[in-house]
Amino acid sequence: MRRWVLFCALFVCVACAVPVTIDAQNTAYRVSMTFDERTLGFRSGVLTVSDTQGTVISDATVTLTAVMRQHGMMTPPLVLLSTPAGYTFEKLEINMVGEWQMLVRVAVNGQESVIELPLVFE
Repeated sequence: MRRWVLFCALFVCVACAVPVTIDAQNTAYRVSMTFDERTLGFRSGVLTVSDTQGTVISDATVTLTAVMRQHGMMTPPLVLLSTPAGYTFEKLEINMVGEWQMLVRVAVNGQESVIELPLVFE
């Protein structure tokens, strides 16, 4: 029995430490976001933005804010850096387990759009 409990605990730790990718879209953009881990602490990752036809957008201003509505928590918005791999971020602080909403604000040519991606941190 103890081996089974240890196996399950190890499985949960490994599952949380594996990078996770989430996707969402609205009427203007598609977003794909990869986080390094789904654990507490400072998280980093990369985000790609494309229009609804699939054309990658590399000249937008993109910000990321994590919101935990059930506890009224919110991180300061991070301005993402545009790189050849996509828009990157570091040091997004997640300090409580549970469901967070990743709010991605995309601004192109004076027009803004917000895409919401739910993600559970453990």
